[in-house]
Amino acid sequence: MDPTQIDLATIKQSMKDGNPALAAGQLEAYLQVHHDDLGAIKLHKKIQGEIHKINIKKVKRAIKESDFMWKEKRYTDLLKLYMKLRPLTPDYDQLNNLIAKAYGAQKATSDEAAGESIGQIQEQVDTYCKAGQYQEALNFILSAIERDKSNPVLVKLLTDTKRRIINKKLKKNKARLKQSTVPEKFDFMKSLYSMEPTYDKMRKELYKAHREMKAYYENKEESFEKDAKRQIRVLFNRKQYSKAKQAVNELLRVKNRSKFARTWLVKVNDKIDNENFKAAYKKMGTVE
Repeated sequence: MDPTQIDLATIKQSMKDGNPALAAGQLEAYLQVHHDDLGAIKLHKKIQGEIHKINIKKVKRAIKESDFMWKEKRYTDLLKLYMKLRPLTPDYDQLNNLIAKAYGAQKATSDEAAGESIGQIQEQVDTYCKAGQYQEALNFILSAIERDKSNPVLVKLLTDTKRRIINKKLKKNKARLKQSTVPEKFDFMKSLYSMEPTYDKMRKELYKAHREMKAYYENKEESFEKDAKRQIRVLFNRKQYSKAKQAVNELLRVKNRSKFARTWLVKVNDKIDNENFKAAYKKMGTVE
């Protein structure tokens, strides 16, 4: 799908044709090029809402069709089914409650040992999170998944832990964000969103930050670009390459298709790589 050949009219037509999945794919491609188009971001929210309604119906139907497994005490099969359904509706309470119920039933039967193992993993993850060691918590779960890739409970634990970390970071940085610049706030929200893109809370936060970014630069984009270009050249000529790179990235944040910024990013990175090589070579020369 060529993003340059897609426009909002085409995407809206796909919606009218009753194909929100196609519209969503087209919109994702469109946003790769026009990531600052607020109309497209707003449409994305509408399309996701339509897809969510369809997915809820699919999940409800699948849950109803699997009721017989409860009578047969096929708790592991139920868990596998529910975890396949979960990406469709991550925040659907009924499904999440059934996952917890199936997991509890599994622990109480022949899979009790596996359940205890999961409980131990959860305890260790809780310890890491309470200590603010978030990366350690994620690494611990990932290593457990690597050993038991077919375990759906571990997959759910990973997702839930990511969301837990996001909530903690939002709360911890609440005061700092009030003092941050609009671009700084946007970068922070984008970093949290990239951690768990299925988290609807972060989709809303990123949309809000994106809208603020658009308004922030809307009235001064032209003067900002002119000043940014001048600053990049000055910093480059002064051999302040790290600062020059920061200035280039700032310009790209505002105008992601700027040929000037992309050209100078290559130049700056070349200089930084060259300096790093010289520093490493000099250090090698001091080793006896």
